[in-house]
Amino acid sequence: MNREHRNWLCRLGLHDWRNYGESIVITWKEPTVAKMRAYEIPHTSTHSRKVFTKRECLRCGIGMKRKLVNNPDGTLSSIGWEPLSESEYEKDEEPQPKMTSVRKAFAKYFVHGIAFSFLFLVLAFVLFFLIFFLIAVGSFIGLIIGFGILMLVIGGVNSFLADVIWGVETSTSFWSLLLHGFALFLILLLVNGVLVMVPNVAFPSIATTVITFVIGAFAGGFVGKKVAEWFEEEFPEEISKATEAKWADAKL
Repeated sequence: MNREHRNWLCRLGLHDWRNYGESIVITWKEPTVAKMRAYEIPHTSTHSRKVFTKRECLRCGIGMKRKLVNNPDGTLSSIGWEPLSESEYEKDEEPQPKMTSVRKAFAKYFVHGIAFSFLFLVLAFVLFFLIFFLIAVGSFIGLIIGFGILMLVIGGVNSFLADVIWGVETSTSFWSLLLHGFALFLILLLVNGVLVMVPNVAFPSIATTVITFVIGAFAGGFVGKKVAEWFEEEFPEEISKATEAKWADAKL
């Protein structure tokens, strides 16, 4: 793949990243304030997360690796990204021929689409009774709450699959999952309507059902991955001791 920033999106820094490489756990610190009665005490809280060590842009082909440092307590922290060297590009490309990579990607799209459909179908039975109960109890408000729960489940299921299959770690906050599910719901409704429902209505047969099922699985996986990337979580870089000292001196 050409590793030049020819795509205008990449020139603007809007890369289409694919995470890969070794899976590790990094830790980082964030400033926060603890309230004790009438006093506010500044301190830092420690967080950790499993991440991949490398990433590449699927549009321009540029590759990056994490800059890692060892902490005194034995943990690792990421302090940014740096470009891959030419030898590292060659090492990554050797065991992964282009055709193999394409086949692997198609297989992942198919698995993502099938797994999403299966997991959502299983959860749909439980959701059906829950939403029915909410509607019966609260009428219109129950319908709104039930729809919100449905969007949260869709966003949660797709976030889980994107993490397991693609290594895309999405935000799991309430509003992120809600918007994630809503966006995926609308796009899949449109895509499945065009690729699955219309052909089956126009040409009803077993062959059409099988073909549209396979196409729908690939499309569902592709859409699921792309929507998950919209809500991908960025991790802050490790805060240096000097910065922590400045916070302490400033008494935030």
